[in-house]
Amino acid sequence: MNNVLEYADTIGDDSFELEKNIKRLMNLYGELNFEKLVLYLQDVGTLTELLMDKYTLMTTINIMKSITPIFHFYRADVGFLRLYKEEYLNLCDLKDNKNLYSSESIFIIKDKLKSQINNLISRRICFTYLRNFIVIYLFINYFPIRLTHWANIKLEYDDYSKLEDFDDKPIYVVVQKNEYYFIFNKYIQGVFKGQHIHKITDKVTYSLLRKYFNEGKRRTYFLTNKSGKAITATNLSNGITNFTKENFDKTISINNLRIQYSKYNNKLFDQEDVPLKDLLYNF
Repeated sequence: MNNVLEYADTIGDDSFELEKNIKRLMNLYGELNFEKLVLYLQDVGTLTELLMDKYTLMTTINIMKSITPIFHFYRADVGFLRLYKEEYLNLCDLKDNKNLYSSESIFIIKDKLKSQINNLISRRICFTYLRNFIVIYLFINYFPIRLTHWANIKLEYDDYSKLEDFDDKPIYVVVQKNEYYFIFNKYIQGVFKGQHIHKITDKVTYSLLRKYFNEGKRRTYFLTNKSGKAITATNLSNGITNFTKENFDKTISINNLRIQYSKYNNKLFDQEDVPLKDLLYNF
């Protein structure tokens, strides 16, 4: 760590601020080994998610700015640096243009997805495009959960087991007798605290999911690549930002959408649905 701090001094950055924020991150990740911490920081989506859950938007921006010498010192991949910069600039944009950004992030995107969905269902589409569309569509309309949760949803095909018995993992998608169920299991310090089962009843959403499950190979996780292999939160984060940039001329992440959800949830959903959506938001 000392070498990184010395490097920060040589390029004119504030090494005292950097050291303070490294200690913050060590506490946040529960990792006191600096070399191991650097490996964790390579997952930009999870980093932003953890920071936004713990700190204010302004503090998150300051931390992300101050730790950039770490990545330059270790000569991080150009693709990673581009993604990191985009995530940082998104947060700065949110700070400076809250009203405009909220409209682009939530309401206009929701309307655009709605206008595209029937056409998407009826034609051949790239598997990755379809997967990323589904994540944002489900986030905005149903489940405002964290990026890391999206990447770890277990998929089960089972026509006979009781849905309540799917409680070993935090989140399942169960395909049972051609119906789709999202099952959320709440654990606190390893103790089971409750379960929520959501059946997809909307015909359009059902058709969208049916198309998705008919594409690619059989899989054990809800979100995968076309060959059926599980993807990481970083893979998913990259996919979502690329998708939004292509379709909305702006890179928008799940973390950005979660920030806006926390402010505009009462306008996104019917009042009677907000308490449940808030539980999922904090899941």
